[in-house]
Amino acid sequence: MQWFLPGVLQPGQKVFCSIVPNVFAGRVPTTGGADFAWTGGAQMSIQRASNGSVEAACNTQLAGIRPSTMPYVIGQNGVALIRGTNHLAQLEQRYGRPTSTHASSGACKVVWQRAGLQTTFTSCSSRAVLVRATVTSSRWGSLTGVQIGDSLARVLFEAPYARRLGANRWRLASSHGHSLVAEIARGRVAGLVAMLG
Repeated sequence: MQWFLPGVLQPGQKVFCSIVPNVFAGRVPTTGGADFAWTGGAQMSIQRASNGSVEAACNTQLAGIRPSTMPYVIGQNGVALIRGTNHLAQLEQRYGRPTSTHASSGACKVVWQRAGLQTTFTSCSSRAVLVRATVTSSRWGSLTGVQIGDSLARVLFEAPYARRLGANRWRLASSHGHSLVAEIARGRVAGLVAMLG
C-alpha cells in the first residue's frame, strides 16, 4: 500500500506492481476514479482523490476509511462527544482522573497523560467548557479516519479538502468558528488539535 501527494502522479501515468516473478502496471485514473490490474492471481488497485493524491495497493485491497474508536475520537467540535459542548466533568468520566490540572487567569489546562490528551478549559470547575484539545497518542483518530502516525500523503488522500495553514499544519475540518488541525512532524501526523471558538 502506498500513498502519493497531490501532483506526484498524473492521470494516465503507469504505476508498477512487482510480485515475483510478475511485474504488472495500472494507470492513475482521472480525479475520483479507480483502476484495477491483475495477473497470475495477483492484483493492483489505484484510486485518485479530487485533490490529485493517489492511493495504490499492490496485491491488497485499497485501505478505505478507518472508523475511529470511542472515546479516542477528535473532531472540530471536541473529543469523544462530537456534538454539543464538552465539559470537564464529562471528559473526567471518559478518561478518568487527570494527570495534572493547572489554573491560570481565565483558563485551566488539564492533561490525561495515559490517553495522550492535553486540554484547555474556560476554568477548572466541573461545568467548565473545552476550548482546545490536543491529542498525540496513536489510539486517536479524526471523524474522517485520519490517525496519529499517518503519512502526510495518506492524510491528503483521506481528507482531500484539507487546507495548508503553515509548513507543518493542515486544517482538516472547520465549522461555526471551530477547526481541527493536523500537526505534521517528519512527514507524519504527530498531533491533532481541536480549536473551539
